[in-house]
Amino acid sequence: MEQRVSFGRYRFDLETGSLLSGKREIRLTPKASAVLKVLVTHAGRPVRKEELFAWVWNGTVVSDDALTSCIQELRRALADDAKQPRFIETQHRRGYRFIARLSKPAAKVTAEDQAASESKLGRAAAGGLDVDALWTQPAIAVFPFENLSENADSAHFADGITQDIITALSCWRRFPVIARNSMSLSKEKHGDSVAAARELGVRYFLQGSVRRAGSKIRICAQLVDASSGTQIWARRYDRDLDNMFAVQDEITARIVQSIEPQLSRRELHRALRKHPQSLDSWDYTQRALSCLYGALSHLHAFAGADAAEARDLLHKAIELDPASSYAHSLLALSHFHDALANWTKDPPGALTATLLAARRAVALDDDDWLSHALLGVAVLWTSRNYDRALEEVERAIALNPSAVIAYQFLGCVALFAGRPTQAVPALETVLHLDPQYQSRSLILADLSLSRLLLGDVDGAVAAATDAVDREPENVRAHQRLVTALGHTAQVADAKAALNALLLLQPDFSDAYVRATYPFRFAEHLVLFNEGLRKAGWKVTFR
Repeated sequence: MEQRVSFGRYRFDLETGSLLSGKREIRLTPKASAVLKVLVTHAGRPVRKEELFAWVWNGTVVSDDALTSCIQELRRALADDAKQPRFIETQHRRGYRFIARLSKPAAKVTAEDQAASESKLGRAAAGGLDVDALWTQPAIAVFPFENLSENADSAHFADGITQDIITALSCWRRFPVIARNSMSLSKEKHGDSVAAARELGVRYFLQGSVRRAGSKIRICAQLVDASSGTQIWARRYDRDLDNMFAVQDEITARIVQSIEPQLSRRELHRALRKHPQSLDSWDYTQRALSCLYGALSHLHAFAGADAAEARDLLHKAIELDPASSYAHSLLALSHFHDALANWTKDPPGALTATLLAARRAVALDDDDWLSHALLGVAVLWTSRNYDRALEEVERAIALNPSAVIAYQFLGCVALFAGRPTQAVPALETVLHLDPQYQSRSLILADLSLSRLLLGDVDGAVAAATDAVDREPENVRAHQRLVTALGHTAQVADAKAALNALLLLQPDFSDAYVRATYPFRFAEHLVLFNEGLRKAGWKVTFR
């Protein structure tokens, strides 16, 4: 295949995706570059939107706006005009066509590429499919929920909840989600979910049913491994139908929040079974995620080693796939907790590393919610840009309303941005959505400080005590307990809490507080420091 083509004053490298004008490189987002590659390799003929979605988004459900945004980006880069195009022509209701003359012919997408894309669109593929080879990240299908009632409203409810789950899952951006039409056609053809899933080339599928009796409704859902037909997870939800849309929203959120960890756990086990020499970028990322889960679930003195191992694995993942936004996001998460959990002797350096990794993640995928959430906390801690930090974490929630960690970061950022009234409901949302949240101790610690800023000292003590009881080596929880108790008349308890903190963190210092407690308002820092002083801490604050 000829790797470089020229058109007008531009040169485009089909392998690297780089676009040059003379000696100047024109920066493109990865998706826009991928769209240009497809159009160039099919120069002269219309490329349908469905084909572009299959080749560029690998079957992930995205709106037409995502493709339109890429076309607009390419037109800006090429100084092209939609009304009088020189390069990219819009084919009304069909797609797009690359109309410029190429100085070197671009090889067409191969027959194998075409067959794979057609499989992703739900067309029949010849022979059996190697499910594991189709995507580096495992794909999932959500088959239409079956209506087991004769009530027409139940049919509408079943359709609605199916579509809502597809939309919510696609927001996670970890597992490509097959388009609904492809799933319906394949299921009708085979009449069997496992066979349909295998034809679609997905590793997992979700199916379920809806049954209504009077004012009550029962929703059942099952997550299945398509390669083995093994049921991984199943739940039944019984609800009163006082408000159909509210029930639909609640059940969608609960199903998505339940199956995402199941998918991650299954992928981890799969990665751990593979021989080290056969690991790909996704496998390294899953192993790193396991290390991070271990570090954050048990915030002990040795958790820093787990975080360091996660970073080693993530660097290997990035070496294999430099364009992995997810790997860069997890790298940022690792550095962030390194700084706050006292796992490093250089918190400012770890926070700077958080910022760099988060920026890279956003640059690679501007629609990834985790990247924006981490960029928000990184901006807060490194530059004290509170408004920008709030914008980033709020965008993360807008991109994925089901992401519990995004609400955690919103609560954290709002707390230090001087908005404890916004922080408290965000943090309580985490506890409501996921009662078994792995970082519950961290949530309670932030909730304690938020309540302290609101003048609820007793509530602050209760939340911090709960946080310490859950994770006795969580230094952030101990810090909040000391300052909360310092504002009470419980002098002995405050001193005991301080001794426990200094035993865990003997180098706790004014420099640490300044680096990791980025209060927007001076009076909040004074309140925090005053509680520590009243508890018996002898350091003089400046």
